[in-house]
Amino acid sequence: NVSFGQSFSYIVTVTPVKTGGPVPTGQVLISSKNNRILGLTNLVNGKATIVEQIDPFTDQVFSQYQGDSIYAASTSPDITTTVGKFTPPVTLTSTAPYVLPGQQTSLSMVVGGYNNGQYGSVNPTGTVQFFPSVNGGATQAITPALAFQLLQPPMNAGVATRVILPAGTNVVTASYSGSQDFNGVTSAPITILV
Repeated sequence: NVSFGQSFSYIVTVTPVKTGGPVPTGQVLISSKNNRILGLTNLVNGKATIVEQIDPFTDQVFSQYQGDSIYAASTSPDITTTVGKFTPPVTLTSTAPYVLPGQQTSLSMVVGGYNNGQYGSVNPTGTVQFFPSVNGGATQAITPALAFQLLQPPMNAGVATRVILPAGTNVVTASYSGSQDFNGVTSAPITILV
């Protein structure tokens, strides 16, 4: 198992049928049961390495030796590969630690994207919802699920909204829904006195 964005390698060794026989040459194809082609590379001294950095998925992966003038093609047993979702950093902020009763305050949540180096960045998608707990009571949503806006740097996304909080000590959190590539996350709480 590896995390989203983490590089990992498939290493394939093709051995001669008889010990001491000629070293196999040719190519190795790595693919999955769901017809995902992960790479094709040449054997060097009977070994091939393919480095991957791919989106989240779980699949049965196998290698196919293509054969050469001496050896026939063959297929390896399956291995399970799991690439997990990325857990983004999140930041919740407010315009002030206290407001007057009935006065609006701004709540902002930023969800960090993933910088995939030369391949660009992956922006979070999904929604954010804000939840206060007043005077130690139960947490209740104060907003509907709100859609993201892209921010700078380009890989980040965020939501800002204005709300009227109930009187008392409000411990506010924001919850990110997650997406195909990102795990859902709840922010650290902030306290706002009304």
